[in-house]
Amino acid sequence: MSFTKVAPAGIGTSPGNSILIGDSLLHSTGIDIGSNTGIGVTIRKHGDATFTGIITASAFFGDGSGLEGVSSSGIGTPLSDDDTSDLNKVYYVNQELSIGSTVTVNHPSSAVASYTHYQDLVVTDDADFIVSDGDTFIPDVLGIRTSTSTASAATGGRIRAGTITNAGANGAPNFPNGLTGTAGTFTGAINAASGTITGNLGVGGVLTYEDVTNVDSVGLITARLGINLVGNDLNVGSNIKIGNASGIITATSYRGDGSALTGVGASFGNSSINTSGIITATAFVPTTGQLSNRNIIINGAMTVAQRASSTTSNGYGFVDRFQTNVSNLSTGGNVTRSQQSLSSSDTGPWQAGFRKYARMATVGAGTAAATSAIDFYTHIEAQDMANSGWDYTSSSGKITLSFWFRCSANQTFYTYLRSRDGTQQGYVFAFTASGNNTWTKITHTIPGNSNITFDDNNGTGLSIYWIAYYGTDYTNNKTLNTWAAHSGSNTSPDMATTWLTSGAATWDITGVQLEVGPVATPFEHRSFGDELLRCQRYYYQNTAHLYLCNYGSNAINNMFHPVQMRATPTVSETTTSGNLTSISQITNLSCYYYAASVSGSAGTGIKAEAEL
Repeated sequence: MSFTKVAPAGIGTSPGNSILIGDSLLHSTGIDIGSNTGIGVTIRKHGDATFTGIITASAFFGDGSGLEGVSSSGIGTPLSDDDTSDLNKVYYVNQELSIGSTVTVNHPSSAVASYTHYQDLVVTDDADFIVSDGDTFIPDVLGIRTSTSTASAATGGRIRAGTITNAGANGAPNFPNGLTGTAGTFTGAINAASGTITGNLGVGGVLTYEDVTNVDSVGLITARLGINLVGNDLNVGSNIKIGNASGIITATSYRGDGSALTGVGASFGNSSINTSGIITATAFVPTTGQLSNRNIIINGAMTVAQRASSTTSNGYGFVDRFQTNVSNLSTGGNVTRSQQSLSSSDTGPWQAGFRKYARMATVGAGTAAATSAIDFYTHIEAQDMANSGWDYTSSSGKITLSFWFRCSANQTFYTYLRSRDGTQQGYVFAFTASGNNTWTKITHTIPGNSNITFDDNNGTGLSIYWIAYYGTDYTNNKTLNTWAAHSGSNTSPDMATTWLTSGAATWDITGVQLEVGPVATPFEHRSFGDELLRCQRYYYQNTAHLYLCNYGSNAINNMFHPVQMRATPTVSETTTSGNLTSISQITNLSCYYYAASVSGSAGTGIKAEAEL
């Protein structure tokens, strides 16, 4: 057939006919248009068409999955340009959406939300991004997110803006499902039904709690300028530090630096004030004990040793006013009791002003027999206890015993107090050093008891025994820290043998103080002369020769005691010289004199003893 020009309708055939090109019909082979020019279209009979030029149309309909080179500005850039690859269906976004002018998001009421696939939505300083009331806007709808969020949460998106307000820019935004962040600064008010903060909360202004029942904190609450309560009390279970307070602070006790306190009353009831500074007052009036002569113990610093500096004998023999008893040990009389000197290396007692101490030292391991005993003890006059100020018949009346102690092999030791008048009572407490060869200060407060009696005389009123070891003949199941009738067979619980059997062992003590009151005060140091006179009430000696001159067949010499002695002393000669053939003596509490038979002249030294 031949073509005829039909204008302007184009090329056409009568109904039922086919267009013949060459020897083929168009509907069976297709048609090529402009194939020789390199620009045109080939249409096949099955409907496929190949275009080598540009197709421009107002719209395209149908499957576009095979299209190439399509702009990614809509949903992103595919990871592969090969439309046969699965990665061609996966897109990425490597840019942020910048809002440079004021825009308003207001989606149709039929829509659930408006969204963008961009992870970051950046609003510049001179622009506003407004979401209309009732609308929902979702950044990062594709779900680009952090590793800690769920896949469906799509929480990786961010809106970055200098200021976030409500849509009208006249109030705070609403976060109906909460607000989560790692840091934030708020200059206005925060109103919320509840909130959880796992990090730090910094408040630059005032943090106000209104109608809040409790503020619960597992850590510390620190306020730089104080805590203000408008009424009622501030109850603190532990410690409270207050900078400035114009009201009244009431507490059961106060601790810390009180140097800046003013208007402090003169009465503190049963409380105490401990300070490392200076306390100045018009007068100090103690209600228990006294300021001077507090220490009932004589020679507690172990400074006086009139007889000798060491001995291996029981009884009095080295430091004055203290005795020892050693019995039924394999080392027996080989236990040396001595006065020793402290040095600056004796941490504790040296710094407290002590220079001497008493020691019991074994030469080898002792035998722990039932009858074994080794102790260190002192006796106190009954009248000194009766007039001490101690309310000894009341459990609320207290005395306190303190001392420094050291031993070479540490264990639990015991101190036993024994009242000696009336029905004798006993009280025992345990003590131990902080370690081997380590000076430790021991302090123990002892209550009174209705069964205690002290006569107002010069007999023994109270004995104190420090027990290094007692065998089971002297121990049993004695209850600690309680007064009970004295029993010589149950002075303490049964004792360990650690110290006694350890070999050559040492047991040291100094700074013994017994005072009225419930606390141990610093040791009352007395001058050597004062302490010596106190000791000479019980014992003194004069080794210098007192010369007796011949007056006919007899010689007489008078001598006054340094201090009135406790009782009529036993006087004996220590050394003699010359032609002393016989001597007799008359003595009383204050003086004595000799009447002797001499030939020419003679001399003697004397010692007088009135110990308890």
